[in-house]
Amino acid sequence: MKIVNSIIKTCSKELVPSVAKTARVEAKSISALERLYTSPLDFTHSNITTEEIAGNTKKLVSRLRELSKTLGTNGRTQEPILVRIGDADFLVRINKRIKGETHINIYGEGQQVIDLFKVTDSGMLYKPLERPRTVARSVNIVLNQKDGRMLRGEMIFNGQVVNFSRDIKTGKREMTGRYFRLVPNSFEAKDCMMKYDIQPEIYNREANVVGTTLYSLFTDLAKVKPDNLIK
Repeated sequence: MKIVNSIIKTCSKELVPSVAKTARVEAKSISALERLYTSPLDFTHSNITTEEIAGNTKKLVSRLRELSKTLGTNGRTQEPILVRIGDADFLVRINKRIKGETHINIYGEGQQVIDLFKVTDSGMLYKPLERPRTVARSVNIVLNQKDGRMLRGEMIFNGQVVNFSRDIKTGKREMTGRYFRLVPNSFEAKDCMMKYDIQPEIYNREANVVGTTLYSLFTDLAKVKPDNLIK
């Protein structure tokens, strides 16, 4: 019994200071982070309204229709076409040389202007970046030339990839992606918009215009009957 008590006493002396030291180190670390990171009060400069999203999508669709009409039934763009929508630039490529299909690639980018660090006890801490990071987003879509519906598609969005396919005979649709779901005949992909965090506050307005516009276009074309057809 004396031996056991001696062991317990020895361990207590060795362990308690170690735990206390670790706690002090962690507290010091969090304190340093809190000095380094701030929490800006207003992010509204980068937000895009629902009305703007709808308007930007219609403008992009209109430009795509014009380009498609100019290319005729068997044309393609030799170089990317610059299209200005809202506060963002898009680069567009169209290829109509594959029978029955129209291939469209749309690329845009913006900047990540805020760095984010999560501290459990203090919530979310933010820090403006001295050198903003470039954020690229794009969609690749294949349309049926007869009815303008999307047959296949890929959306690269906030580091994630969403893939879509539609069976031309049965009309069955499938869309897969991390944190993303499509439930046909129950609700459409567009209804997942809020779940997908389309305009994070850490990006500037240009990046959010690109992201929201491409997201809106892609998810609309994934519907049974898209509102904005491109032929």
